[in-house]
Amino acid sequence: MKKLQGRHFAFAGLFILVTLIMLLGIQFRTEISPDTQQMFDYIDGLPDSSAIIISFDHEASSLPEMRPLGLAILRHAF
Repeated sequence: MKKLQGRHFAFAGLFILVTLIMLLGIQFRTEISPDTQQMFDYIDGLPDSSAIIISFDHEASSLPEMRPLGLAILRHAF
């Protein structure tokens, strides 16, 4: 049998923590930054026939951070 390593305990602890948060229904307060609200209001204020150009310049290492941001902006724009 393999010896348990420290990472096994870390993942087990993380699993227990996430499970407890989901079962107890704990919700965290999320605050919207002024820049985010300004961009949302700008896109909402455009006329229906407007065309917009959205450019995402990123490297592969930043894809996990940039992809959700890009999807949210594109969904809102459409």
